Amino acid sequence: MAIDKLLYLKQMGIEPYMLRTDVQATNQTTSEVSQSPATQIPETTEPEAVIVQPLANDDSVAISQWHTLQQEVVGCSKCILHESRTQTVFGVGNQQAQWMFIGEAPGMDEDRKGEPFVGRAGQLLNKMLKAIGFDRSEVYIANIIKCRPPDNRNPRPEEIAQCLPYLHSQIKLLQPEI
Repeated sequence: MAIDKLLYLKQMGIEPYMLRTDVQATNQTTSEVSQSPATQIPETTEPEAVIVQPLANDDSVAISQWHTLQQEVVGCSKCILHESRTQTVFGVGNQQAQWMFIGEAPGMDEDRKGEPFVGRAGQLLNKMLKAIGFDRSEVYIANIIKCRPPDNRNPRPEEIAQCLPYLHSQIKLLQPEI
Protein backbone atom coordinates (compact mmCIF):
# COMPACT_ATOMS: atom_id res chain seq x y z
CA MET A 1 0.00 0.00 0.00
CA ALA A 2 1.42 3.35 -0.94
CA ILE A 3 2.63 5.52 1.90
CA ASP A 4 0.38 8.43 0.88
CA LYS A 5 -2.66 6.14 1.18
CA LEU A 6 -1.48 5.00 4.61
CA LEU A 7 -1.09 8.58 5.79
CA TYR A 8 -4.52 9.47 4.42
CA LEU A 9 -6.14 6.53 6.21
CA LYS A 10 -4.24 7.32 9.42
CA GLN A 11 -5.54 10.91 9.34
CA MET A 12 -9.07 9.50 9.12
CA GLY A 13 -8.38 7.28 12.13
CA ILE A 14 -8.33 4.05 10.09
CA GLU A 15 -5.59 1.49 10.70
CA PRO A 16 -5.36 -0.75 7.60
CA TYR A 17 -4.34 -4.35 8.13
CA MET A 18 -0.78 -4.97 7.08
CA LEU A 19 1.40 -8.04 7.32
CA ARG A 20 4.27 -7.52 9.73
CA THR A 21 6.80 -7.60 6.85
CA ASP A 22 4.87 -4.86 5.03
CA VAL A 23 4.84 -2.72 8.16
CA GLN A 24 8.59 -3.11 8.64
CA ALA A 25 9.23 -2.07 5.03
CA THR A 26 6.88 0.91 5.37
CA ASN A 27 8.43 1.99 8.67
CA GLN A 28 11.83 2.10 7.01
CA THR A 29 10.55 4.77 4.62
CA THR A 30 8.48 6.86 7.03
CA SER A 31 8.36 7.11 10.79
CA GLU A 32 4.84 8.56 10.74
CA VAL A 33 3.14 5.31 9.75
CA SER A 34 3.25 2.57 12.33
CA GLN A 35 1.20 -0.39 13.33
CA SER A 36 -0.73 -0.02 16.58
CA PRO A 37 -0.52 -2.83 19.19
CA ALA A 38 -4.21 -3.60 18.56
CA THR A 39 -3.50 -4.65 14.97
CA GLN A 40 -0.33 -6.65 15.58
CA ILE A 41 -0.54 -10.39 15.19
CA PRO A 42 2.00 -13.00 16.17
CA GLU A 43 4.47 -14.13 13.53
CA THR A 44 4.14 -17.71 12.33
CA THR A 45 5.48 -19.72 9.48
CA GLU A 46 3.48 -20.47 6.37
CA PRO A 47 1.92 -23.96 6.24
CA GLU A 48 4.30 -26.26 4.38
CA ALA A 49 1.76 -27.39 1.77
CA VAL A 50 0.55 -23.89 0.96
CA ILE A 51 2.98 -21.62 -0.83
CA VAL A 52 1.16 -18.60 -2.19
CA GLN A 53 2.85 -16.48 -4.79
CA PRO A 54 1.64 -12.97 -5.67
CA LEU A 55 -1.28 -13.16 -8.06
CA ALA A 56 -0.64 -13.23 -11.75
CA ASN A 57 -2.96 -11.27 -14.01
CA ASP A 58 -4.44 -14.58 -15.12
CA ASP A 59 -7.81 -15.20 -13.43
CA SER A 60 -7.43 -18.98 -13.82
CA VAL A 61 -4.22 -18.86 -11.76
CA ALA A 62 -5.98 -16.88 -9.02
CA ILE A 63 -8.92 -19.29 -8.97
CA SER A 64 -6.52 -22.22 -8.73
CA GLN A 65 -4.62 -20.61 -5.83
CA TRP A 66 -7.86 -19.93 -3.91
CA HIS A 67 -9.05 -23.49 -4.54
CA THR A 68 -5.74 -25.01 -3.43
CA LEU A 69 -5.76 -22.96 -0.23
CA GLN A 70 -9.38 -23.84 0.52
CA GLN A 71 -8.68 -27.56 0.05
CA GLU A 72 -5.73 -27.28 2.43
CA VAL A 73 -8.02 -25.72 5.06
CA VAL A 74 -10.71 -28.40 4.52
CA GLY A 75 -8.15 -31.14 5.20
CA CYS A 76 -6.47 -29.39 8.13
CA SER A 77 -6.05 -31.36 11.35
CA LYS A 78 -3.24 -29.30 12.93
CA CYS A 79 -5.13 -28.50 16.13
CA ILE A 80 -7.84 -30.11 18.24
CA LEU A 81 -10.63 -27.99 16.72
CA HIS A 82 -10.88 -30.25 13.66
CA GLU A 83 -12.32 -32.98 15.89
CA SER A 84 -15.50 -31.08 16.75
CA ARG A 85 -16.17 -29.03 13.64
CA THR A 86 -19.09 -29.68 11.33
CA GLN A 87 -17.11 -28.09 8.51
CA THR A 88 -14.43 -25.49 8.02
CA VAL A 89 -15.33 -21.83 7.60
CA PHE A 90 -12.92 -20.65 4.92
CA GLY A 91 -14.20 -17.24 3.89
CA VAL A 92 -16.65 -15.69 1.42
CA GLY A 93 -17.05 -12.75 -0.85
CA ASN A 94 -15.40 -11.02 -3.73
CA GLN A 95 -11.93 -12.50 -4.20
CA GLN A 96 -10.82 -9.23 -5.77
CA ALA A 97 -12.34 -7.00 -3.07
CA GLN A 98 -10.52 -3.95 -1.80
CA TRP A 99 -12.00 -4.38 1.70
CA MET A 100 -11.51 -7.43 3.90
CA PHE A 101 -13.28 -8.06 7.19
CA ILE A 102 -11.62 -10.47 9.62
CA GLY A 103 -13.45 -12.00 12.54
CA GLU A 104 -11.97 -14.00 15.37
CA ALA A 105 -13.66 -17.40 15.04
CA PRO A 106 -16.78 -19.00 13.62
CA GLY A 107 -19.76 -19.57 15.88
CA MET A 108 -22.43 -22.25 15.80
CA ASP A 109 -24.33 -20.74 12.84
CA GLU A 110 -21.13 -20.32 10.86
CA ASP A 111 -20.06 -23.91 11.61
CA ARG A 112 -23.39 -25.21 10.30
CA LYS A 113 -23.37 -23.12 7.14
CA GLY A 114 -19.62 -23.06 6.45
CA GLU A 115 -19.68 -19.29 5.96
CA PRO A 116 -18.38 -16.53 8.25
CA PHE A 117 -20.66 -13.92 9.81
CA VAL A 118 -24.08 -15.48 9.16
CA GLY A 119 -25.47 -15.23 12.70
CA ARG A 120 -26.39 -12.09 14.63
CA ALA A 121 -22.96 -10.53 14.10
CA GLY A 122 -23.32 -11.20 10.38
CA GLN A 123 -26.72 -9.51 10.27
CA LEU A 124 -25.20 -6.48 11.99
CA LEU A 125 -22.26 -6.49 9.56
CA ASN A 126 -24.67 -6.60 6.60
CA LYS A 127 -26.56 -3.58 7.98
CA MET A 128 -23.31 -1.70 8.58
CA LEU A 129 -22.14 -2.43 5.05
CA LYS A 130 -25.46 -1.28 3.62
CA ALA A 131 -25.26 1.94 5.66
CA ILE A 132 -21.97 2.83 3.95
CA GLY A 133 -23.18 1.83 0.50
CA PHE A 134 -21.70 -1.65 0.23
CA ASP A 135 -23.20 -5.06 -0.34
CA ARG A 136 -21.78 -8.15 1.36
CA SER A 137 -20.83 -9.51 -2.08
CA GLU A 138 -18.47 -6.55 -2.66
CA VAL A 139 -16.15 -7.34 0.28
CA TYR A 140 -14.28 -10.42 1.47
CA ILE A 141 -15.03 -11.87 4.90
CA ALA A 142 -12.87 -14.39 6.76
CA ASN A 143 -11.94 -15.45 10.29
CA ILE A 144 -8.58 -15.87 11.95
CA ILE A 145 -9.37 -19.48 12.74
CA LYS A 146 -11.32 -21.68 10.37
CA CYS A 147 -13.05 -24.05 12.84
CA ARG A 148 -15.53 -23.31 15.62
CA PRO A 149 -14.16 -23.60 19.16
CA PRO A 150 -16.42 -25.75 21.38
CA ASP A 151 -19.12 -23.81 23.26
CA ASN A 152 -18.07 -20.64 21.40
CA ARG A 153 -15.08 -20.22 23.69
CA ASN A 154 -12.27 -17.89 22.68
CA PRO A 155 -9.64 -19.50 20.46
CA ARG A 156 -6.50 -20.58 22.26
CA PRO A 157 -3.14 -19.12 21.22
CA GLU A 158 -1.95 -22.45 19.82
CA GLU A 159 -5.11 -22.74 17.69
CA ILE A 160 -4.58 -19.23 16.35
CA ALA A 161 -0.93 -20.03 15.62
CA GLN A 162 -1.93 -23.06 13.56
CA CYS A 163 -4.59 -21.19 11.54
CA LEU A 164 -2.95 -17.80 11.10
CA PRO A 165 -0.83 -18.88 8.10
CA TYR A 166 -4.08 -19.64 6.22
CA LEU A 167 -5.34 -16.12 6.92
CA HIS A 168 -1.99 -14.68 5.81
CA SER A 169 -2.33 -16.64 2.57
CA GLN A 170 -5.86 -15.31 2.06
CA ILE A 171 -4.59 -11.77 2.57
CA LYS A 172 -1.74 -12.34 0.09
CA LEU A 173 -4.20 -13.63 -2.50
CA LEU A 174 -6.73 -10.87 -1.94
CA GLN A 175 -4.30 -7.98 -1.45
CA PRO A 176 -6.97 -5.75 0.16
CA GLU A 177 -6.46 -2.05 0.64
CA ILE A 178 -8.44 -2.02 3.88
